[in-house]
Amino acid sequence: MKLGRVKDKDYSMHLLAIDSKAKVILGAFEIVEEGLDSVPEVIIPGIHVPAITTNGRLSFLPIGDSDNFIRIQDTFHERIEERYPKESWPDVCTYVCAAVVLAAGNGESIRFIFEVWGFTEPMPELEQIYRLLAEMGTNMEKDRTEVERFLSSKPVKSYVNALIDFLTKEMNWARYVSQAVSYANRS
Repeated sequence: MKLGRVKDKDYSMHLLAIDSKAKVILGAFEIVEEGLDSVPEVIIPGIHVPAITTNGRLSFLPIGDSDNFIRIQDTFHERIEERYPKESWPDVCTYVCAAVVLAAGNGESIRFIFEVWGFTEPMPELEQIYRLLAEMGTNMEKDRTEVERFLSSKPVKSYVNALIDFLTKEMNWARYVSQAVSYANRS
């Protein structure tokens, strides 16, 4: 699968909702709409995960089908175990997952690129954001408006922007994504 090249500055970092105790990504759902005779109808195929990006904006990252989601969950859990083994990092209590989804030229194939950081300090503000994102799939219309209002409030927006800015610089996000794209194009 050949991924299209995007300029480095266009690799937006998205923060996913994480359950730091279970070490899993939260909130995956299908986007459905009420169809004829009040029967739910899938309007955008595939599984999506809610995420937050700069300025408190919500996004819904497409990650493929449920099999892809299971593979992503397994890889996510393995990455945490690999980078932060409990015997070496017993005090890690909060995980942050930054991700981006890139589409192949055909518009159908996707590549989910992510990285995980572990922090030894609790982050109650982030845990609240995680909870809100994870619960959004249950009542999308009502919850989305409330969540967007909360995320765009000045203190939350500033917190998210500072965290994304820190993580972007800490790991040189543009280079990290570019290398992942190069690797995917060789495979």
